[in-house]
Amino acid sequence: MAVRRIRQLGDPILRVRCERVQNPKSAATRLIADDLRDTLRVAKEK
Repeated sequence: MAVRRIRQLGDPILRVRCERVQNPKSAATRLIADDLRDTLRVAKEK
């Protein structure tokens, strides 16, 4: 379980264009999606 930092409104990184996902079914993409799920679960518990 990896919990990532949640970026808040006003954070300059939110203005940066993200990279296109080359392979949505890759293991790396799956890990990021799992991290997102874990992060949201922890945020809801607070």
